[in-house]
Amino acid sequence: MWTWGVAAAAEPDRLALEAARAPASAIVSAAAASGSDLEPWIRTLGRLRHADALPYLARIVTESADVRVRAAAAEALGRTPGSAAALRLALEAEGDVGVRSRLVDALGRQGDSQDVDRLARATEGPGVEARAALVALGRMGRRGVTGLGPGQVAAARALTRKSLEHAAAFALFRIGLADVDAGLMDEIRAAKVADPMARAWVLRALWPVSSADERVDAFIAGVTDSSRRVRVAAFDAVGAGDVPVDLIAPALRAKDPWVQAAALGALGRLEDEAADRVLLERIEDPNPYRAAAAVAALGRPDRVRAASPDLHPVVRAAWVAQETDLEALLRAATEDPSSLVRVAAADAVAGRPMAAGAAGMRLLASPDPVVHEVAYAILAERGDAEAARAIPPLVAAEKEPEAFHQGLVAVAALSERHPSHARNPLMAELVARGGKSPEARTRDVALRLATHVGVTAPSPPAPAENQVPRDVFGAVVFTTAGVFVLDLDPEVAPMAVARFASLADANTFDGLAFHRVVPGFVVQTGDPRGDGWGAAGSTLPDEVSLAPFESGALGMARSDYDSGASQWFVTTGHHPHLDGDYTYFGHVVAGQAVVDRIGVGDAIVDVVIERRAAE
Repeated sequence: MWTWGVAAAAEPDRLALEAARAPASAIVSAAAASGSDLEPWIRTLGRLRHADALPYLARIVTESADVRVRAAAAEALGRTPGSAAALRLALEAEGDVGVRSRLVDALGRQGDSQDVDRLARATEGPGVEARAALVALGRMGRRGVTGLGPGQVAAARALTRKSLEHAAAFALFRIGLADVDAGLMDEIRAAKVADPMARAWVLRALWPVSSADERVDAFIAGVTDSSRRVRVAAFDAVGAGDVPVDLIAPALRAKDPWVQAAALGALGRLEDEAADRVLLERIEDPNPYRAAAAVAALGRPDRVRAASPDLHPVVRAAWVAQETDLEALLRAATEDPSSLVRVAAADAVAGRPMAAGAAGMRLLASPDPVVHEVAYAILAERGDAEAARAIPPLVAAEKEPEAFHQGLVAVAALSERHPSHARNPLMAELVARGGKSPEARTRDVALRLATHVGVTAPSPPAPAENQVPRDVFGAVVFTTAGVFVLDLDPEVAPMAVARFASLADANTFDGLAFHRVVPGFVVQTGDPRGDGWGAAGSTLPDEVSLAPFESGALGMARSDYDSGASQWFVTTGHHPHLDGDYTYFGHVVAGQAVVDRIGVGDAIVDVVIERRAAE
């Protein structure tokens, strides 16, 4: 049996160590002490996303005789910074096609331009390895890796293989088709693609390199396609001046909410007076969510409407998001009675180049802790020496964990840029509070701050017990759009399942809106604020796995690594860029048609957790 080569220690709870994001050495010692199956311990190492795990994983992936263990190590290396060299060596020596496919996938996450030829050759191999290579090339395109020409050719050739068309189309969409020769372009256009999602991606990939007449033809073919995913893709592809308004406007009367939403977005991108006239009619829609979408598509400010007490806050927030005047935005962020409007204004401030550190300080006058989060993000990037002096007491006064976390990030960044203020007496207090946080990411920031300002960080709290909720197996979700049923997977993501079940049992989800609906991608809910910024409970570590986010997958939403809490989503298409990066913890087993018709503003009525009877 392969061993870790470290001294055994007392056996702790693996899930507790994972939740605490314990150091790699502690996890390795615990695995050696446990004498149990190494595979879950290796998965835990990968979920650290930390270079300290690299020496252990690099040994395992080449030395273990157990195929399962090597495969788990390959997967973990894909999440471990600096692992590209180890992955290349392992791929050269590996003979098992299953392990090779994991190594190929990992190279897509960690490799660079020198790996493109290797991945392009892998697309000609066995199906599972070829699919992994195509997705890996697509990941590289999404990451901005250069020199992907051989990947374009490989993906175009693979598009003709039915079993690979989904992965090949994903690769073409993410890489793009710039500099592709005419012959290869003709091959792509001539390919008979059966998979609807693949047809949608091919349409999007071809659009930027098509002539004006070709775009109109592609649009007409797309919006008359039998698949709503392709119809949505046709609208999503439209840019300024691409398609006449009269080809798009009729879709606003479609019964399909996906098509309606996509058509609104297309009209907004046309930058056409006729399109604006159509959108101006839609901003009076009695449904506030449809009206807000029209406002966003119109993309022009209206201070009178933004301040109108007669308009729904969702609509006012949409108007505020278009505002260009900094003072107007700061007033809305700090004084408006609606949290939706306050956050929309703060987000608009953060997204504008005019927002210097002084704007971040102004935002801290808001009573809204989420506005404070935005303010600290601005200050971390753009704050000056005065901000470095002024914000430590403000951060110390924060009550909400997320606002404190973002404030601590800002304090650490400003202290590094302005070391003359790093000796503030409050630094020790901030480090102590951050170091005792139950959230590993906050403890990491506290350690960074402690190192910089020269104070001692406290020892982290002892890991709490984390038991797999083995009795939980499913959930029935009642919504205003209908009912759907979920299988939950506590073996893959025990912490996410336990959190979901506890919040459902406490009726936390009841009445919450699906605040985010992206046609053909996801429907998302679980935010007690309703603006996409809220959360119930402390943040959870990501429990990433190889479970694919195919249509109907249940995932934990997050803003950054290890930041999920209560927001969750269900996919309405298979998007490989989610695979292995988000926590999958279940899937729809009945009612996917209900999920597919959910629109923004539909709400949860009740979530009933299904449990096995005690033996």
